Amino acid sequence: MRRFGILCKRFWQRNKRWFQSALVLAIVIFVSITFRRHWEEVSAIDLSYRGWACLVLATGINLLSYIWTGQVWGYILGALGHSVSSGWAIRTFLLTNIAKYLPSNLLHLYGRTLAAKNIGIPTSAASLSVILDSMLVIASGWILGLLSVPQQGILAAGLGLMAILVLIHPKSLRFFMGRIKLPFKKKDSQDRDEIPEIKQYPMNLLLGEIVYVLLRGIAFAFTVLALAPVPLALVPRLISVYSIAWLMGYLTPGAPGGLGVYEITLIGLLDHTTNLQQAELLGAVAISRLVGTLAEMIGAATAWLDEKMMRLSPSSP
Repeated sequence: MRRFGILCKRFWQRNKRWFQSALVLAIVIFVSITFRRHWEEVSAIDLSYRGWACLVLATGINLLSYIWTGQVWGYILGALGHSVSSGWAIRTFLLTNIAKYLPSNLLHLYGRTLAAKNIGIPTSAASLSVILDSMLVIASGWILGLLSVPQQGILAAGLGLMAILVLIHPKSLRFFMGRIKLPFKKKDSQDRDEIPEIKQYPMNLLLGEIVYVLLRGIAFAFTVLALAPVPLALVPRLISVYSIAWLMGYLTPGAPGGLGVYEITLIGLLDHTTNLQQAELLGAVAISRLVGTLAEMIGAATAWLDEKMMRLSPSSP
């Protein structure tokens, strides 16, 4: 068995570049399919100059949200005792985030963990940073989603939120991390028994992730505004409805980037909570996916170019 492991390791080292190239190619294919499908839907919509301006704003706000949540992930690593530069955290997040369009909807988390591990962060801290980031994002989407929960569902939604807030308490995280078998670890790893710990309740980190989801919701409101006039009083409802649909896609395993789940949920919620026409409703959902994917592609390309420039620069470490 040990010899088999050694052979696998040698095989990986010899063919690592081929596997990495195949992974990048798969990401490009899946993202291109998503982009093309929604572009065909959007190209049939007649937009005014004001509409195109709103879509440019929506794309920019989406990109800003990805940059911001990459920064928040860096803050999470710092709270775990492993400070990293803002540039590295944002670049890594943007580069790995695009992998969520691969089947499983989990590979971007895997890549982020490996990236942290490759710069010397212990596996336990790298894994916890990704787990905590995901839990904080889920809590943020849930909080903003409460704005549009029917009165009869407030109690259940409130109890669910309380459960999430208890789970991200430092004592709860330490308890569960002590019982989770972490991946990527060698048997002789020195950080085997070291369980990272957050000293205080991560309220500031939760607020940071709320800003991320809020920015995504604002971008969606601009997307709707590109197709139809939106009263200011409707904007909080749009943000809340978007948060619920985005959260459903985020939580669904096996759906790359929440494809299908996000769209179906958002269409159903918009149909029951707004007065949008059917064409406007379907157009807003298709365009929101398009501008979100475009922002992710711009972010990943910019991060990749920045990383290449740093490597070519003589002054880079």
